[in-house]
Amino acid sequence: MPNRQPSRTRNSNGWRRFYRMAAAAAAVICLALPAGSTAAKEKQATPDLSGTWILNPSLSDNLAEKMRAALEARREHAGGGLGGRGGFGGGRGGFGGRGGFMQALLRQSDTLRVEQSAVEVRRLEPGRVPDVLYPDGKDHERAAGEDAEVTERAAWKDATLHVETKFGRGGKLTEVYSVTPDGHTMTITAKLEPPRGGDAIEVKSVYGKEP
Repeated sequence: MPNRQPSRTRNSNGWRRFYRMAAAAAAVICLALPAGSTAAKEKQATPDLSGTWILNPSLSDNLAEKMRAALEARREHAGGGLGGRGGFGGGRGGFGGRGGFMQALLRQSDTLRVEQSAVEVRRLEPGRVPDVLYPDGKDHERAAGEDAEVTERAAWKDATLHVETKFGRGGKLTEVYSVTPDGHTMTITAKLEPPRGGDAIEVKSVYGKEP
């Protein structure tokens, strides 16, 4: 009777090669899927803020009223009035006097233009120096006003632009830019925290994109 052992050995070797190739292909697919998924998430997490935007007052907070309420609230607290230490006024540690940025930073222009590239976002407003943001998640220092320096950090998070500004004399401004899926509406939420504690001011500004 013929000996068929070599045939079985060849078949066994062939199946082993097949399984090795299948395993290698599966490993390649597993490695490729997360990369593609990450790329898709990064693309989704970078909305298009560029264009000219017009403020919608009916959907936005009234900045003047927010500031007035904050200042009145500070008056009611001992040592935290308009010019009090740590307040929003012009006193030591405040935002209102020399080097103070309360009104300038909680900005709410009627018209806002945004220019966006892969490495920076420019915010242009009438009568103001362009604000250049670098959404790389790193700290960037710049001068702002007389004898004042700020540190800005911007980054894309969950399809929004987060900007955190810290002041050399204390206090912090946090801004979040978001755009609706159709790209027609942009919302900017700003939160200004005074130096050395105290109540923060939060302002929401809603803009419609100019055709």
